[in-house]
Amino acid sequence: MLHAIDEAHEHLEEVPRLLAAADLHNLTEVKLKAMEFINRHPKEVMATEAWAVYIRPRADLLEQLYADLAKRELVGVTRFH
Repeated sequence: MLHAIDEAHEHLEEVPRLLAAADLHNLTEVKLKAMEFINRHPKEVMATEAWAVYIRPRADLLEQLYADLAKRELVGVTRFH
């Protein structure tokens, strides 16, 4: 499953699904990898149908994503195109 996240650039629809499933099943490492990918490629991932279905309705996951993004911004990790 972690390998899928590494190759997710080709499969953007899979990342929101992986994040939702990882959260549901308490798969911390997968969840963190998915959040990291989303925060590196927010425009692309947020434009997917999977984002609208699996993440947008989940205020708890959105809060976690934004908190992670803010933390990354503070340390200069995230770069938007």
